[in-house]
Amino acid sequence: MAYGYWPDLTPGAEYGPCAEPCQHRDCAQLRDPEYPKCAGCKEPLKAGDRFYFNEDNKPVHAAELES
Repeated sequence: MAYGYWPDLTPGAEYGPCAEPCQHRDCAQLRDPEYPKCAGCKEPLKAGDRFYFNEDNKPVHAAELES
């Protein structure tokens, strides 16, 4: 499995939620303060961090799974 790079999830950014309040499910998930936290260490993932999704489809820092 290949790792990905965590995108910039700032509202209005290319991969972030809409800049204005909306009803999109994707945007609601991205605005959830728990969403960008690593399932392993519970630290936030930052734009450009390497990550994988675990078996529960939760993001995990790549370094945690590669060690």
